[in-house]
Amino acid sequence: MVKSSLSQLSCLALLSLAGCFVNTQRLLTPMPADISPLPGGSLEQHPPGPEEVVVMRHADPVQLRPAGSSFGHPMPFYSKQTRANAGAWVFSGHGGRAEILWASGGSALLHGKTTVVVGSPSRGEPAFLLKELERLTLNFGSEGGARLMGGALLEALGGPFVIERRSVELMRIRNRSKVNGTLRFRDAVINLDPGSVVDVPILPMGAEPIPADPDLRDLPGEEFSISVRGAVDVEETPEGTSFTGRGEHEIQGPGLRLQLGLGERALLSGLDKIGQAPSAPAEEPEPVEEPVVVDEDEFSEVEEPEVVEVPEVVDAPEVVDEPEVVDEPEVVEEPEVVEEPETTNTPEEAPEPR
Repeated sequence: MVKSSLSQLSCLALLSLAGCFVNTQRLLTPMPADISPLPGGSLEQHPPGPEEVVVMRHADPVQLRPAGSSFGHPMPFYSKQTRANAGAWVFSGHGGRAEILWASGGSALLHGKTTVVVGSPSRGEPAFLLKELERLTLNFGSEGGARLMGGALLEALGGPFVIERRSVELMRIRNRSKVNGTLRFRDAVINLDPGSVVDVPILPMGAEPIPADPDLRDLPGEEFSISVRGAVDVEETPEGTSFTGRGEHEIQGPGLRLQLGLGERALLSGLDKIGQAPSAPAEEPEPVEEPVVVDEDEFSEVEEPEVVEVPEVVDAPEVVDEPEVVDEPEVVEEPEVVEEPETTNTPEEAPEPR
């Protein structure tokens, strides 16, 4: 009986203690993860590749994040050059300058707050993947081009091409080389001639090149490029280009996506004038006032004005020059006469005594 009562008391004590919970942690508890395990993030987007580049530090601050690593380390002054594989991140801070060198001669010079990821051409990536921009100078080799911020693709064979950040939503590309470059921006292909300058917007939706649809056919002879796909009739008229829907179709152009119902008709006019400079308006001639016609009778009645004799001009008297005033000669004072001293007779010498 005693043992049973003790066991009951111990059970009651344990139950009472189980209801009491004391948390001694003073700081916030760790936040639980909504997704476990966490995704790889940039490690999955840019895995290590077989290509190898040389990273050089020219001015602090510069950091290098090796391929496959989740953190980076600064490059010290005593280690200004190192090798890195494709997938590595190169960070340049404010006032910093770093350079990425490929074996084929391609290079990327980072100025200021700029971030570049080394691409892997073996995976179909460009040589340089731009993540953050202040100023960047690119020289392209045989390894490929560069993917700019937003996804636009810049391709060339040579350099330099200078890319600068103009504002939050705008960057500028300058072709300072002697070769042509190509910029693929969504469905547009822009040729960059030597010396040309292009301002490219940074779109939130992205600017990746849109692959060409094999079913699209371009209409020839139009300055404003138009492509059609599907069952649609195209007819050239004096007013413009006429489209008539016959089934599933689509009409595409820069800023244009058009679908017509069965039998519906659309007319696009003025396409030949797009891209041409507007002609200056013709200047109207200034109005010329007509001369006043005077009747002969009125002209005969007008008395002629009397002729007033002009008085003779009297010559002004000649001005006689005044005689020059001659300065009087200065009076020279006569020198004073100095009296000669009186001559005194010297006494005769007395004869010496014998």
